[in-house]
Amino acid sequence: MCVGYLSLPGSIKSSDSLDRLVRPSLFLVPLLLLILKVPAAPTWNIALLWISAVLIIVRMAYAVLQMDRPVQPSESLIMGSITILALAWAVTWTWYFLVAERVARVFTA
Repeated sequence: MCVGYLSLPGSIKSSDSLDRLVRPSLFLVPLLLLILKVPAAPTWNIALLWISAVLIIVRMAYAVLQMDRPVQPSESLIMGSITILALAWAVTWTWYFLVAERVARVFTA
């Protein structure tokens, strides 16, 4: 499997059954919670958002540690950008879920 320019070792394959189960659930569970108006949906959305952001960063770090060559400057830039974007996305949505009146009205009624 290839992540950007990084090739992950053979032991990690996207066809693993756990990977096929976890990846869609990280996107579908928050959506279902919102559609069903589960009272704890904002909390679960925040948790899953941060879990996803951390998993992206850990997966990139693991790939870098498994590489047989030094990281190229362009790869460092790409991985740094992805890390910053993932964390910014998580911070932005965490802030939105915590302060948005619309979210509060929907889930407190």
